Amino acid sequence: MSEAKPKKVIKLKVKKDPVDELTDDLQKLEIQDKKLEPKKLIKVKKGLPVPPVNPCPIGQTAEAFEILREYHLEREEPIPQDVLKWYYEAVEQDKKDEEQYWIANPTIKAMLDSVEQGLDEDQALLAQQEAKKKEPPKPPSDDLGPMPEYGSGEFWAWCRKRKAIRLAKEAAIIAAGGTVPPEKPKKPRAKKT
Repeated sequence: MSEAKPKKVIKLKVKKDPVDELTDDLQKLEIQDKKLEPKKLIKVKKGLPVPPVNPCPIGQTAEAFEILREYHLEREEPIPQDVLKWYYEAVEQDKKDEEQYWIANPTIKAMLDSVEQGLDEDQALLAQQEAKKKEPPKPPSDDLGPMPEYGSGEFWAWCRKRKAIRLAKEAAIIAAGGTVPPEKPKKPRAKKT
C-alpha cells in the first residue's frame, strides 16, 4: 500500500485597505441598527368627525358642546371620542324630543306653518281648526291650584275636581292590585235643643 502524502494548505492573508475595513464595519453596524430599531407605524384613528364650529349655538346640547370644544382648545388637546359620541347621541335625542313635541301640539305647528307659508288669516284659522281635531286629549292635571274662597262657584268646582282626582287615584291603586283604606264614617250632627 502506498502511503498518502498529506496535502499542504497554504493560507495567504491579504491585507485589506483600512478604509475598506471601516466601510465594511460601518455597513455591518447599520444593518444591525436597522434590525434593532422598532418599526414605526402610523396609526390612523377612525372616529367620529368633529362638527363644525357653531358661533351661535341654539339649545343646551350645542351650547354645552361648544364649551367643551373651547376647553379642549385651550388645553391644546383633541376632542375625545367619548365627548363626540355623547354629542351625537344628544343631538339625536333632541330631534326625537322635538318630533314628539310637534306631535303633541299640532295646533302650534299649524300656526307656525301658516306664518311661514304666508297664508292670510282665514286660511290660517282653517289650518288651526284642522290641527285642533288631530290634537291628542290632554290628561287631567293633579295641580288644582290654590283653594278659592269658600262658597263661591269656583270653590265648588275646585272641590269636584279634587274628589274626581282622588277617586281616579284610588281606582288606579285598586286596578294595580292594591288596597285603599275605607272612608271614615261621618259623625251624626248634634241636634239643637
